[in-house]
Amino acid sequence: MQWFLTFAFMLSAASSGAADVMRPVVIQSCSPMHLESIGRNPGALINVVSFSVVDHRAADTVRFRVVMPDGNVHTFTARGQFEPGIVIAGRRLAMDSTLPSPWFSRDHRSTCSATYVHFADGSTWIAES
Repeated sequence: MQWFLTFAFMLSAASSGAADVMRPVVIQSCSPMHLESIGRNPGALINVVSFSVVDHRAADTVRFRVVMPDGNVHTFTARGQFEPGIVIAGRRLAMDSTLPSPWFSRDHRSTCSATYVHFADGSTWIAES
């Protein structure tokens, strides 16, 4: 029985690592903030994000999804030339869209994930839902 539990744990750890390898972008930090907190455009939201492309291809578009503590979902898009292995630090992104939600998060933290990457070679990656 102990052998089975050990094997199951190793399989779980291996499969979670494989999912990370498949993501072409790693987020180092993600900080959504309201513009009124810096004295601009009340109600508008920006996202300050640091990320890097971990794929072998350069990317030119990366879309991020931020779920706020109130359940609202916002999208932000970074455009530019993002070379593999280079950290893009402190990029300020304006909000593309928002999807209001009637539920509230219990952990009172925002979550951030990459949902779409367009590579310079014309290929794309879309996160699984």
